[in-house]
Amino acid sequence: MSTLIEQSMAYWELGMADEARELADEALAKERAENAEETPGPAAEWATVLAFNCGEFQKVADSGLQFAPSSRGTSTTALSLHYLGRHAEAVETLTKRVERYSRPHDHYQIACFLAQAGKADEAVAHLYQSLPQNRHDRGKTWLDGDLKRLWPMLAKGAYSLETAHLLVESEFDFLREWQPAPHQQFPIDPPNFRDMRPDLRPLFSAVPLDG
Repeated sequence: MSTLIEQSMAYWELGMADEARELADEALAKERAENAEETPGPAAEWATVLAFNCGEFQKVADSGLQFAPSSRGTSTTALSLHYLGRHAEAVETLTKRVERYSRPHDHYQIACFLAQAGKADEAVAHLYQSLPQNRHDRGKTWLDGDLKRLWPMLAKGAYSLETAHLLVESEFDFLREWQPAPHQQFPIDPPNFRDMRPDLRPLFSAVPLDG
């Protein structure tokens, strides 16, 4: 069975999706015939990842498979639910992994799910737990497409006092996010920069102001 999975993965890497799916289905059928355990095995995991890679989010989300927290099936299921707009279910799915391993990237993904669900306080809390790893990665901070949903909520003060203290006390705030990290140069996000009032643009310049 492992050989079938490896061959399927190789076909996928070569861009041969149909062949990859055929072997993945064959491996999955064999796994189900040989294994009566409820926990999905490696064939089920790869079939789920492959379906996700092919954009079959509904199929992945509705499979009902309960993967182990460390499995790739857990993250692909959570992301599929997220892409379908089922953010609360996505959070519940990935929380099982965070409770056991507490990995920064998983906290970042949960922050994205929560932001899209309109839960500012919870999203900020998880985002800050991801910062030790993702501090200098603009794609995983305030400028992430999912996390931009937080901007209007924070601007309107739609968050708790505890979150306010966290935002104020942290050195990683909005203004520093717009400045280059040490020895790095980041471009301004063009659409948002153009929409700003002219008198505000200097505050968010890619080059730090004198003084």
